[in-house]
Amino acid sequence: MAQTIGMNHLGLTVRDLTQTTAFFRDVLGWGVIATDPDYPRSTVTDGHLRPTLWQVQTDDPAPL
Repeated sequence: MAQTIGMNHLGLTVRDLTQTTAFFRDVLGWGVIATDPDYPRSTVTDGHLRPTLWQVQTDDPAPL
């Protein structure tokens, strides 16, 4: 069986970039390694996984 020890990159779309970045940083203790307010995105890491958080641009509520 193949095993991994992490993932280099994963992209996630989020409704509130500031709040989600703060969750990863303050609650999970991850580091913020990149931000781009013009895109808008931030990249966080725990040293093994490096997700990029992208702000979704929509006023529609999320489906249940």
